[in-house]
Amino acid sequence: MTVGAARVGYGRGMDDDAALDVLRAASDALARCAAQDPDRNVPTYPNWSVADLVIHTGRIHRWVTAIVVNQATQRIPQPEFERLPADVIGWFRDGAAAVAAALAATSASTIVWTFAGDGTVSFWRRRMALETTVHRWDTQRAFGVADPIADDVAAAGVTEALEIYLEPRLRGAQVGGDGEVVVLRAVGDTRAWAVRLHSDAIDVVSADHPAEVRIEGTSADLWLFLMGRIRRDGLRVHGPEAAADRLEEAVGLLAPPSR
Repeated sequence: MTVGAARVGYGRGMDDDAALDVLRAASDALARCAAQDPDRNVPTYPNWSVADLVIHTGRIHRWVTAIVVNQATQRIPQPEFERLPADVIGWFRDGAAAVAAALAATSASTIVWTFAGDGTVSFWRRRMALETTVHRWDTQRAFGVADPIADDVAAAGVTEALEIYLEPRLRGAQVGGDGEVVVLRAVGDTRAWAVRLHSDAIDVVSADHPAEVRIEGTSADLWLFLMGRIRRDGLRVHGPEAAADRLEEAVGLLAPPSR
């Protein structure tokens, strides 16, 4: 990965303890919302019900719990279940409490397997906070309107979306870029990120690079855009629309479970 200004801000304003608070709050909000109607469809996950999304998130919570509790240094399989309990919401709450407790009880500097980042429990604290927050948003959005996402959480999410999802997972993809630099800038803030669009890849670069296009919005809207949750219609684009279109199309190349 190219080292640039975008990498400075990962988790800024959301330290390890704050990440645990975010995880707990998002888990509770997700469960309370999902309990209203587990059979409701989730617009951001075609063909999934709210219960499917709860199970998906709960499975990840249990997987990370196993990694942290066992201090696994190699990848272990995600858990599979022959039969899920009738009380899926209660099952989810138990798993959410367990992962938060395991992460809190283990030093953030403990070395464990991670699929990116620094290979410590600190990665999983932030990853679980962001994973649960975006699925809390998905769940609430299925019922109409989702609660806001705090700027510091969303800013950490933007960095993660660029560095952990889009950059590595779009290598070799048909991005269709020609070296354009797109800057994403949070309104009312000093935070900014930038990517260079290649024909077959996206590189994270310093936000100080001269940019062909600038996309502006709240940190939350930028994160949701990069995670394929919202279109760029609600964002402000300065410069050639084609470059913004290419970035949106590149996001769409990743299937929802991959982001």
